[in-house]
Amino acid sequence: MDAVDTATCDAQGKIIAVWFGSTMHFALHSFYSELQVKISETTIYQRTACRVDATLGQLEPCYYKNEPDAVTFMSMMPEDIGYYWGVPDGLGSSHRRLMAYNGRCDHYPDIGHCYPETFQAAYVGYPFTHEFKRTGTVLITQATTAKWQKVTFTGLLANTGFLYELEPKYATYNVANFIQIFLDEMAKANYYFTNNTKEFGLDYAGIDSVAHRIASVIGGDKQLVAPWLALFKYPLPTDQVSVQWMGSGNRSRVAIALKAQAKFLQNIIKEDFNLIPTTFGREVIDMQDYQLAETLADYSPFVDMSFIEANLRNNKDGVYFLDPGDTVHLGYQTTANYGRTTSFIMT
Repeated sequence: MDAVDTATCDAQGKIIAVWFGSTMHFALHSFYSELQVKISETTIYQRTACRVDATLGQLEPCYYKNEPDAVTFMSMMPEDIGYYWGVPDGLGSSHRRLMAYNGRCDHYPDIGHCYPETFQAAYVGYPFTHEFKRTGTVLITQATTAKWQKVTFTGLLANTGFLYELEPKYATYNVANFIQIFLDEMAKANYYFTNNTKEFGLDYAGIDSVAHRIASVIGGDKQLVAPWLALFKYPLPTDQVSVQWMGSGNRSRVAIALKAQAKFLQNIIKEDFNLIPTTFGREVIDMQDYQLAETLADYSPFVDMSFIEANLRNNKDGVYFLDPGDTVHLGYQTTANYGRTTSFIMT
């Protein structure tokens, strides 16, 4: 049985916590939709702390229609999911954690008789993925849905008034040159990681290590930087202008993914007008921030490759030479009787 079969069989009748409206929610919904598994995304019953096992047909309130063969998504922010999982102190049972820190959960009326940790799985990103691995098992990742043309990605979004100098205040700017320089630097960073991945996991360089510098910006433990970066794919500029990413108009994976995500935000994300918060956790998610009233038939006109193509015409593909005096740690370290030896290149 492969990971897809396992994720399908193990999740039916279970509750999965996920950030509603996020790309994680989109990927999770796409995954189970492709497998034709029933999905329950209603938030009607997610209003009280005293909830029970969905498989027993006892969800509150009583008028909620239970579907034991469906996968139920619970709307929670990542920090809340981590909180109830027991991150980072590893107390295990969320109930014990809440009892110990009930000052943080005073909105639960009867904490002694409630068991808020009702979800059996979670779909999360950095840094929770790595924390959850300590006590859980990875069933699926977004690499699976990406193979089904439901790719998720981090892209550069720019205001058209700025990008094309349409607004008067940008008329004297050379925005195109700025964007090309920015994209070239990003390509260099990707090239550096791809060709020296080992360095991102070293720790002997202390605060000068790449992992420490990245962690200081994005947060989290520096030990998690390397394994997290390894989960992503970093396409070269030549790859980005292909049909696998932004090329070929409405047949590109980016255009297809944008259309799929737009439909998802229009049809799946629904605003709940009940005055009681719809989110099970410490923070309320306002669905108005995510839902779309209408979508477009084609999103390729909003995918602009001209800046990358201009760089490629000028032979700027991310490959670069080190400047004199630059130091690159190779990430290797050996220790012998005479002390520690580290490997690096200095130009």
